[in-house]
Amino acid sequence: MNRTQSIAILMSFIFLNLGHAQDVETAGSRIVSIKEKTDSENANGIDQLQKLTEIDPIKGHIETCRATKSQNGEDTSNKAILDCAWKELDDSDKEKVYALLNSNTEDDERGSQYDVGLANFKNEKSSATKVLEKYLLGKLEEALYGDQPGNLKIANDHTSFYELYRSQLGKNLISQLSAFCIYTDDEGNIPFGSKERLAENKKKNLDGLNQIDPTSGISTSFKGYSSCIQRVSIFCEEGKNFTDQLKDPVPPPCELNRLMTSAKIAISKTEDLIETFGELDAQKGLTAGLNKEALNIQKITNVGSKELIKDSGYEKEQERIAQEIESNCIDVADAESNPTCAKYLTKKSENDELSLEFALRNKALTEKVKDHLDQNLNEETLKSVLNEQGLTDEEYEQLKVKVQSEIDSGQNKNDCATIEECIRNKIVDRYEHEREQLAMSLQKRLEQTQYDDTEGTQTAAKALENVKSTYENSAESLAEVYQYSNIVSSFIDIESNGKLKKNTAALAAELESNYFSADSNDGRNTASSNQDGTSSQTVRDLESLSDLAKGSDSDDGTDAVTLDSGQINKLQQWLPDNKAEGEEP
Repeated sequence: MNRTQSIAILMSFIFLNLGHAQDVETAGSRIVSIKEKTDSENANGIDQLQKLTEIDPIKGHIETCRATKSQNGEDTSNKAILDCAWKELDDSDKEKVYALLNSNTEDDERGSQYDVGLANFKNEKSSATKVLEKYLLGKLEEALYGDQPGNLKIANDHTSFYELYRSQLGKNLISQLSAFCIYTDDEGNIPFGSKERLAENKKKNLDGLNQIDPTSGISTSFKGYSSCIQRVSIFCEEGKNFTDQLKDPVPPPCELNRLMTSAKIAISKTEDLIETFGELDAQKGLTAGLNKEALNIQKITNVGSKELIKDSGYEKEQERIAQEIESNCIDVADAESNPTCAKYLTKKSENDELSLEFALRNKALTEKVKDHLDQNLNEETLKSVLNEQGLTDEEYEQLKVKVQSEIDSGQNKNDCATIEECIRNKIVDRYEHEREQLAMSLQKRLEQTQYDDTEGTQTAAKALENVKSTYENSAESLAEVYQYSNIVSSFIDIESNGKLKKNTAALAAELESNYFSADSNDGRNTASSNQDGTSSQTVRDLESLSDLAKGSDSDDGTDAVTLDSGQINKLQQWLPDNKAEGEEP
């Protein structure tokens, strides 16, 4: 990857700086189709993505299973139908599906054999999302070029660019985890399925941000967060059917576990590039320090909630869209036929096809992993799967030690006797639970904008009301998540250049640009209700935290204080040493 390509990637990637990016992307966005390759890619001989649900013989088995189950009054969910259809396939049919599973997808391009994700689907961004993206891209361009377009500040310093990219990856992951852990109690538990307790926890965590524990000297909201971020993978591995119980905005734990894996792999590759280019630049006599001082990584990657939501224009555009829907689509007959309204909706019949396709891909992937492990249950096969999960060979050896310890102590939860069997079961459990939850999560996202096009106009009217409500409430909800993330993540101990540091630059950014300060309140009440049923202070000054932001470990911006791949592996419970982040080492 050359420098020009790298900068282009970062320019498109920086949009994810908004923290819980999924909240922004799903606030009115629509998943509209299977993702197809561009004309240029097709010209290079790459076919468009083939739907697995349209190939024989599985297509016929799906139709037969659906008809039989419907006639017998049995479960006709995607999972039930696909379990039925899969049993009808012989080994050669299964291998045909496996071969097509990742064919012509982005996963193939990175050499992945055991992964498939939402990237296979086309997502239309809302205009509010585009406004925010434009603002953040402008912020990045200013940081990279200053007042001299074309004069790239890091033109002769590859390492500074990759450190910026790595820092952003870590920042994104922390923010995604924060959107989950904002609902935690003091012990790191999430009360799945209880809206009342979820609301109570969120309010307590937000109201406790500016309360300092006299013993530890950190925010009282950090205690639950530090435990919660380490339990995400445990929640996923336990396999509870959280997605069926919960409505947005609580992210499914298995979806977060997948995000951790993706971030970990990207960070690991970026760390390798930093090391490689650092050595090359040193050989050429290039000085990275000067460019680092010119490019303040922490200032670019840490943004306050007010700047993100209000100053960017995101909130204003959300309000404009809500008003457009109110004026043109609410209490209007056949509103779904109006292009102004139809652009916010999707049809259930089309969504059902997308959902089934994704469920089949997840089913096939899980079966592929199980088959390949069972046919070749040895260290080489286990390593090949775990390498794609971001574990190095050295870390695999650490995992073996952990598993053997579990076997010896009787703490192993899997039905296994050897290290290989236990690791195999851990892998399969995670794949099964993660893939099932991802399929259900997609279904939830599709339902946010869909109406039943077979049942007249009433379902369309209800869908438009829901979409309008999302636009009315999502800005403040996102500001809450982002403020929470900026503050609690500032207390995480992160190793950087051999030293333990805290990213207090995030706290400093929030103090400078606080969406909930009295000055930026804009007439909001002292408390408000959010779309997830919570109610919290809408005036929240953070002066009690100001001393903590002084003397930041990363004030000069020269060091990217962020998670590395090894720390993410510990969060995912693959490796031993599960000490809570923030504790003394």
